[in-house]
Amino acid sequence: LDEPSVGLHPHDIKLITQSLKKLKEHGNTIILVDHNPAIISTADYVVEMGPQAGKNGGQVTFTGTYDELLRSDTITGKMLREKITFPKPREPQSWLNVNHVTSHNLKDVSSRIPQGVMTVVSGPAGSGKSTLVQAFKQQVSDQDYIDLSQDSVGLNIRSTPATYLNILNPLRKLFSKANNGVSTQLFSYNGKGACPRCKGKGVMITEMAFMDPIVQECELCHGKRYSQEALQYT
Repeated sequence: LDEPSVGLHPHDIKLITQSLKKLKEHGNTIILVDHNPAIISTADYVVEMGPQAGKNGGQVTFTGTYDELLRSDTITGKMLREKITFPKPREPQSWLNVNHVTSHNLKDVSSRIPQGVMTVVSGPAGSGKSTLVQAFKQQVSDQDYIDLSQDSVGLNIRSTPATYLNILNPLRKLFSKANNGVSTQLFSYNGKGACPRCKGKGVMITEMAFMDPIVQECELCHGKRYSQEALQYT
């Protein structure tokens, strides 16, 4: 497993470690790549790579048990022994209140966020973090604020910046005109001109259940997305 703890709340990491132990008890060998101390501490055997990242890595710098790692002089061993300290928080000058939020799984929740400081909303998946933040955004909707969202522009893997900017329509017309009026649909990888194997995606995607999907370049169009018929036109 390659970094199964990424982005997970400690509660969910605990559930993962319990599942991994059950897998091991059934006689399986489990190899994980991970940085999370909670994951590392459950390992029967640890291999540390280093000594640093990138071109300065590539060497095995430690092998042994977790207890031996804690006593080692390696970078990971030193960091695991180091006590975590937090700076004293700044005192907020004002607060942003939101009251009686009743939406999704929030039942009459009231809270407040300090202004002028960095605030993190944390919790297990599905606990209502996004719903609470959405309520705060509605509270300040009439004020001057910037919302930086990580939401994708769309869910269609076939979409590109060119499709969102409506650039492809005039390009299709140019191709049609340059090739004796052949159908513009032939130059759409969302329609008639799509590669028959990858259906215009340019890649073949193999879903792997709980792991990340395997994405490979289409062997027929080699990532160009178009059918061989469409690719003959210039």
